[in-house]
Amino acid sequence: MAVEDCIRCVKCLLFAFNVLFWIIGLAIVAVGTWVRDHVSALISIGAVMEDTGGGYFVNVYYPVIVTASCVMILVGFLGCCGAMTENPALLGKFLVCLMLIFFVELGGGLWAYKHPDEDPFPRRDDEVAILSRRLRFYGDRNYGEVTKGWDFIQNEYHCCGMNSYRDWYRLPAWPSQTWVPDSCCRVPAEGCGHLGRGEDYFSQGCSFYVLSFFEDSRQIKMMKWLGVSMGVIQMMSMMLTLLLCIALCCNNFRMGYFQAASRPVDAV
Repeated sequence: MAVEDCIRCVKCLLFAFNVLFWIIGLAIVAVGTWVRDHVSALISIGAVMEDTGGGYFVNVYYPVIVTASCVMILVGFLGCCGAMTENPALLGKFLVCLMLIFFVELGGGLWAYKHPDEDPFPRRDDEVAILSRRLRFYGDRNYGEVTKGWDFIQNEYHCCGMNSYRDWYRLPAWPSQTWVPDSCCRVPAEGCGHLGRGEDYFSQGCSFYVLSFFEDSRQIKMMKWLGVSMGVIQMMSMMLTLLLCIALCCNNFRMGYFQAASRPVDAV
């Protein structure tokens, strides 16, 4: 009776951990997409160079994150099926998959720790100068990504220009006007940036938000928290799976023994 109770308890715990597995896997995909949008905007305005870590995140790291999260969600289904059916073979495959994913993640973490200079989001000393130069391309039809990137950053952080809204005055797109992009307006409306009323624009510049994104952004913090949580859940799931496999094997052996002992002995 104690073995059956143990099996039921472990099954419930394993199912609960697999539900968390799915939730965190989906959350990693969502936050990864959130970070990708910001990094794409930072690349377009020149805050992060496309041929360095920012471009690698958009083109390499993000697809890998999405793929790994989808694999983890599928592995979670395998674990639930094995637990519900009490199938040691499925549970064994689930355990092997968990171990492979965990050791790959552990290896990636150790590699990043051993190679701190190869930060996927390297900082540059001349970032402010690069941003100021790229700001001049706003509104140029040949640099549409710059326009989209600045509009995204200013709408997201409620800021305007590098240091203030005056950075937008007399751009090549409007050389004789003291206009700002419509994304600088506190109340967005078409043409609001041409009205020339400073009190209607965001007063804070964007340089602080852009340059501190990789150091203190909530997106990066959430990615780190989710990664640690996934590792803890994987370790707990591995232990519970191993315990359930042992309990099932013991129960099967015990049931087989009692069935063999209860068989009538043929008369000689």
